[in-house]
Amino acid sequence: MKFKYLIIFFSLFVQTSFATNYQYFLSPYFYQNSDSYQMNGMIRITYNIGKLFDKAANNIKNESNQNIFIKCANSQKTDIILYLYPTSFYNPLMTTFYTDLEVRTFKAPGQLKNSFILKHQTHKKLWEYPQDDISKHYEELIKKLLRKVKIRSFDYQIDGSFCRVFN
Repeated sequence: MKFKYLIIFFSLFVQTSFATNYQYFLSPYFYQNSDSYQMNGMIRITYNIGKLFDKAANNIKNESNQNIFIKCANSQKTDIILYLYPTSFYNPLMTTFYTDLEVRTFKAPGQLKNSFILKHQTHKKLWEYPQDDISKHYEELIKKLLRKVKIRSFDYQIDGSFCRVFN
């Protein structure tokens, strides 16, 4: 009987001790301004990077049933906070949607830990309402980011109040 409780306790300990959170911060610029691109000579498509990026992050969170990749919040403790600056471009002749994601990781306010650029592209025609396709593109980009950034390489815990520094 004690052995069963020990196994349950150990499994809960393993799940909570290794469950890591990545918090991300996007500049308010990405929520307040719509980026736009020309689909062809007749159709102009507009989209909001911030909302589509948040939608992709929520989809990843729902897939994993854990708070793996969440928007920066004051009440959250985390291992790493990522400052993200995505720049996207659609080339209609090549039917390719490109994103360069500039990533900065901080260990404390004003102390940059690491910085790199992650590139991702999707080959697909984007039609009149491309929001779902762009959101899926960002999902793949986030998955690529999570594979690249390993928590083991960071040895600090950051309180989510650190996010107020960016605002």
